[in-house]
Amino acid sequence: MAELLCLNQRDGVGVPCENITPLTVLRSIFLTRPGFSFDDSADFADKDIWDAAIAAKDILPLQNIKGFENQKVEDGLHTTDTGDKIFLWDGMRGGQLKFVLTLDQHKILKRYSDQNYLMFKGDRGNNIAGVLNDDGTISGVELSYFHVKDQTEATATEPPFTPVEYQEVDPGEYNVKGCYVNPTWRIKNLTPVTKIVITSSTVATFIFTVTAAYVPASKFTPAGAAVSIPCTGLLEDNFKVIDQGGDSEPVTVVESTVTPGTYVVTGTNITSGTCQIVATGPVAGPPVVPAILFESAEITLTAAV
Repeated sequence: MAELLCLNQRDGVGVPCENITPLTVLRSIFLTRPGFSFDDSADFADKDIWDAAIAAKDILPLQNIKGFENQKVEDGLHTTDTGDKIFLWDGMRGGQLKFVLTLDQHKILKRYSDQNYLMFKGDRGNNIAGVLNDDGTISGVELSYFHVKDQTEATATEPPFTPVEYQEVDPGEYNVKGCYVNPTWRIKNLTPVTKIVITSSTVATFIFTVTAAYVPASKFTPAGAAVSIPCTGLLEDNFKVIDQGGDSEPVTVVESTVTPGTYVVTGTNITSGTCQIVATGPVAGPPVVPAILFESAEITLTAAV
């Protein structure tokens, strides 16, 4: 029986199942530490596994690319006296991305400059592209260069951009082993872990209050005070509470309906110890806002006098 032989499914050229590749304009990149990979294509398409890897700092999402300049090095060619072309080498693949970031975001991203990463690419068609390894795992393309340049000055026609340049190690890696997935969930909603600041009351009858807020390091109020943005929607799983004996304390958490970002935390046996917000899962946001992963430094809990 005759069958349709698709370019992206079988060996050989065959008949394309789509008019063109569905990969479109870059929207996102996802940096990973060297050695990180998804076990198989099912994991590659699993939102929970992506969230867990982001919470574990194995993946850093960088969203909302506003511009791309192709910086692929030209292939090495030699043209003989007779006009014949002789191929010498593949030019290195690379590019420059443009992001519009707050000063805080820019300063944080600068710390990632000039380190070794792998990189997945996400596009406006909700595709994520990577590399299918020989053992069936899927990883990002290996980078030889990743550099965050200075934030540009705003002009009358352009906002301040953060340019990011990258170059791939092997110009043939994606051409030979490239793969992609188009998941049912929206890749633009994958967000990095955000650092927040928490404070607490003293512990009385196993109960204490936690206030959680995002405090920008680069912006102040008109009076020169620190800006504090309440962090709402935290769940019980986000609260890591250790009691006075060093044991994990089960707690219930209720957010105030009057003061956003304030939580009443009730334990079973705690009189002192520590509390920390951990990025165990996304905090539910409004439908139009991506869920955000939060984490804080550990703070000390003291008993009420």
